[in-house]
Amino acid sequence: MADWYLSRSGSDANSGRTSSAPKLTWAAVKPLLGNGDRIIFMGAGRWPERINPSGLGGLQFTNDGSSNRPEIYGGTDLAALTWTDHGGGNWWVVPPMGYGINPDIGPTIMIVDGAPATLRKTANFSLSALTADFDWNYDAATRRVYMRHVGGTPANGHVIEAPFQTCFQPSACPSIDIGPLRITHGYKGIEFLAGCTSPNLRGGLEIYNTAQFAVAVANTGCNDGQIANLNVHDIGAPSSNKTIPGAQGCGGLQIGQTGTTGGTAVDGWEVTGATIDKCGEDLVVIRSSTGRVRPSLTARGIWKLTNGGENCVDNKDGWFRALFAYGLSSILMDQRGAYATDIPHPIHADSGTVVKTEMERHTIYGRDADATNSHGISVANGGSLTLGAGTIVVKDGYAITGSSDSGNTMEVGYQTITKSGIGNVPIMIDIQGGHMHITHSKLTALGGVDIGGLRPRTGARIDSDHNVIDLGGTTSLYRYCFEKQDTTATLTSDHDSLKKGEPTRYIISEGTYYSKTQVQHWDGSLNTARFTMTSPSTP
Repeated sequence: MADWYLSRSGSDANSGRTSSAPKLTWAAVKPLLGNGDRIIFMGAGRWPERINPSGLGGLQFTNDGSSNRPEIYGGTDLAALTWTDHGGGNWWVVPPMGYGINPDIGPTIMIVDGAPATLRKTANFSLSALTADFDWNYDAATRRVYMRHVGGTPANGHVIEAPFQTCFQPSACPSIDIGPLRITHGYKGIEFLAGCTSPNLRGGLEIYNTAQFAVAVANTGCNDGQIANLNVHDIGAPSSNKTIPGAQGCGGLQIGQTGTTGGTAVDGWEVTGATIDKCGEDLVVIRSSTGRVRPSLTARGIWKLTNGGENCVDNKDGWFRALFAYGLSSILMDQRGAYATDIPHPIHADSGTVVKTEMERHTIYGRDADATNSHGISVANGGSLTLGAGTIVVKDGYAITGSSDSGNTMEVGYQTITKSGIGNVPIMIDIQGGHMHITHSKLTALGGVDIGGLRPRTGARIDSDHNVIDLGGTTSLYRYCFEKQDTTATLTSDHDSLKKGEPTRYIISEGTYYSKTQVQHWDGSLNTARFTMTSPSTP
């Protein structure tokens, strides 16, 4: 085992074995490495190379122990190229083609002076969409990037970059360790190729301004990884290219194959502490295909997940979530943690996924902006959800919603659920299929209009016990603590305390599908009830 030093003031003619004789490039160090060697990046310089070790175990990549964060850079400098005046304040350049710059769709993102520029992409290329300085577009027919800059070339006095290649791409490197570095401007930040068993990402690793995932784990043998104190931000396309096929942005952390079929599952990943912010799509993606080993993610410590789907035009399709688990996946969240989110679906469990929280505390915020899709937690297609003690806060959507799949299972306990409400999505918990048990929780409406408590729909069952449902802070006409919408739905309650808001409305909805005679153990009070609700023989 040996130490190897790299410095931007070094030389490849140096031995690289001491800090006083560092090499300059990764390419010069790579052929000299052996198992267990340590690669030390000195200072705060930028290495514009793809770090791609192969076939060695126990490699360690780190900084020099100071506060400096060396930068592994996967971008290309477009300001250094020749920009041509197209007229009318628009300029164009032909970028080099690479993983991050596809000839058919161009760059996924463009970065000007360190921040993503505004893409004005339309279904058909048009310069008329460029209205402000640094607005840009791509013409696949000519492979030109067009950028607006009135008063001269945009390259004058500005740094213009685009993701070009994956920054860190180890292959067949078991127990690889990547420490406190900055990884930026890549097609992907870190992509583990086959055979990277038990990798370790640690020490406040920062990944930002990449075209696709910050960390991608989707290949054979990449099991049992450890991540500690991950800091991810500004990942994927931040604007309207979500609507262009093949050009949508991606997200923060990917565990498992990203497609709904095929691919390779991975297992046994654990993340202790993560901040993931401003991703074009999902902040965390857990996926596999039917018949494969289910991937698993254990989330420990304090997590902060914010701004998924940032600046995407189409936020109403429900595909922007903080934690998106698809297909026989398993996510266990324990110890103390937090979700602070500003996205439509902070947690989504889909297609056999198991999501379980056993934390001392979690907070899930549903986004305020969208009236119909801004839900706290959604469960679909046979997903499984278990929530320990925590808080769910929503304004415009369901706190928990379940699809019509009969295989959905939800076990919810010791939650504090708060909703301020809007007319389009009035119910706090809406289950269309499967089974939910909710216990020792408090559901409170703070105001607004048309808010209800629990609602099972066709074929669904909700068993409620020892809960408090308080709709007293609201005044509108639609105000039922319980509402059963179909003869095939079932709702049971035991030792629940119910309080409604509007005095002329019932605590229990008495629509077409049941009557007061179905309420058992009613104590005569409008504020509390102990009862069982079943379907009548005829509606």
